[in-house]
Amino acid sequence: MLLPPCLCADHDPGPPTIILQGNLSRSIYADDCRFRDPTTDVRGLKRYILAVSNLFEPNTSRAGLVSIAIKSDRQIETEWVLEGTLKLPWRPYIPQIRGTTTYSLNSDGLIAMHDETWNVSAAAAALAVVGVRTY
Repeated sequence: MLLPPCLCADHDPGPPTIILQGNLSRSIYADDCRFRDPTTDVRGLKRYILAVSNLFEPNTSRAGLVSIAIKSDRQIETEWVLEGTLKLPWRPYIPQIRGTTTYSLNSDGLIAMHDETWNVSAAAAALAVVGVRTY
């Protein structure tokens, strides 16, 4: 399996970060792709892009790709870091989170599942949104 170059480009570091703006390389995702992380579970590429594009302030947020690996013919795993300011009225700052995303491909070679794990709990992430830092 060859890695799609756009998957790496989606994780390029520095503001404005593509993946934090929801400006993903749509051609590599199935329209009904499932996006799951410790706090959300969304089905559908358009719904995910809408949610992500309204989440982080691009000028004060960043994400970076740490590593990328092919795990099998139908699975790619990335390790990444992100931090930034959320687009909420009180502008909470989310300290750096380290995570992994496992991308599972369907029979057409498109990403059908985007499954994230984080180095912080869902509760710790939720507390950071209200200004309580526990990590």
